[in-house]
Amino acid sequence: MIELDEFAMTRNDFFWLIFRHTLTRFCWAYAYVAVSFIALMILHDDLAALLVILPGVLIAYSILHFITCRYYLPSAKETHCYQKRKISFDADKFHIQCEDGSESHILLSHVVAADRLCGYYRLFLNKINFSPVLVSAFRSEEDRLRFETEILGDKLKTKTVPLKAIFIFLLVTVCLLGTAFAMSQAV
Repeated sequence: MIELDEFAMTRNDFFWLIFRHTLTRFCWAYAYVAVSFIALMILHDDLAALLVILPGVLIAYSILHFITCRYYLPSAKETHCYQKRKISFDADKFHIQCEDGSESHILLSHVVAADRLCGYYRLFLNKINFSPVLVSAFRSEEDRLRFETEILGDKLKTKTVPLKAIFIFLLVTVCLLGTAFAMSQAV
């Protein structure tokens, strides 16, 4: 059995977990929007508009990303999300005991994936909902390593370079810019 020290998750920590979770998708969208605008500006032979319109669109998109993350953040009135909790893991389930006396027991087989982000392990129960576990709440480094290998095992996702996504982005970029350049020369 692995027992963790008591910890509380702050609203700010919760926001950064949500923000960082969606950041990769928004960054890819930024890149595709930028390439599309560059292709349009090449096509219309107006690169000055690129310097005015593109930063405005990207700033507006950044604000939208921030607002979207704030929307999904549990409100401060939902105190159960931010109260102190104590977590313990055994062979087949983990137990969460909150400071208000409530308890949850979740089978480890219900954890579909896990990752480490912003000082927390996120134990995903589906594609969206996760249970946060503070990395520094482990009582020893051996407990943390045992948690990663024995409890999570192959469910723990490690960050890798998305070669397929990079290749697709480069292919789309070459096609868009090449087409825009060829069409601007033909006119």
